[in-house]
Order: sequence, then C-alpha cells, then structure tokens
Amino acid sequence: MSARKKKKFRVKRHEFKSYHDAKKQLRKFDFKTAGLLLLSFTIFFGAFRLGIYFEWKPIYPIYYVLLLVTLALWLWFNHGFGNKLPPAEDLNMPEEEKQPFLDRLARDKRVAKKLLLVLIPLLLTFAFDFFALFWIDTIKGLFK
Repeated sequence: MSARKKKKFRVKRHEFKSYHDAKKQLRKFDFKTAGLLLLSFTIFFGAFRLGIYFEWKPIYPIYYVLLLVTLALWLWFNHGFGNKLPPAEDLNMPEEEKQPFLDRLARDKRVAKKLLLVLIPLLLTFAFDFFALFWIDTIKGLFK
C-alpha cells in the first residue's frame, strides 16, 4: 500500500422526499439556455440537412469552417479549456492593474459562454451526420 490515502469519490444524488424538493431543484435548471440551445441546434441541423437534401456542394466546407472558427474563438476568449478565474492575490502585477485585468478576463469568459450556443449545436450536427453516414447501416444490419 502506498502512503497516500485513498480518495473516496462521491456521486451527487438527488433524492426527493417531497414534491416541493423536486420543484426546488427544477428551479435551478436554466430553461432559457436549454431552449436557446435547442433552437440553435434546430436551425443549424435543419439548414445542414436542407443543404444535403438539395445537394448543395459547399455545405460541408461552410460548416467545417464555421465550426473551426467558432472553436478557435471559444478557445481564445476562454483562455484555453479552464473555466476558473485566478484569485487576485495570486497575480504578479501592480494593484491598479489587477482589477481591470480580472474584469476583462470575466468579460471574455462571458463571451466564450455565449459562443457555446453556436459551438455545441455545430458539434451535435456533425455527430448526428457521422452517425447517419457510418453507423446507421451497421445497426440496421444487426436486425436483419
């Protein structure tokens, strides 16, 4: 055995004892963002499938470029894959520069969060297209 303690991982469980508890948990769910994601996915996926249906040749390059640009912008504004802002005391800069820097960083994180409303539907569109192109025939073959 190593000298390190074994970490116990806990899974957050929601056990509702009453209707009021379940309703309270649902209030925390962001229905507006979920609705916006569903709407943007419907628009992107619908336009993509229409382009394929009418055999419009540049539909794939347009969507690939849009996905690449959106991903690059998200990475730029999010400053990588991290999501946490550094504490003010850990920054090695003069005091008068700390607050404007943290404000700019928080603004960039908000912009990156809005870019996810475009990035996630594009990724889901390509995931569904990949599934339809490569896996649907395999799955149909299993049930013959």
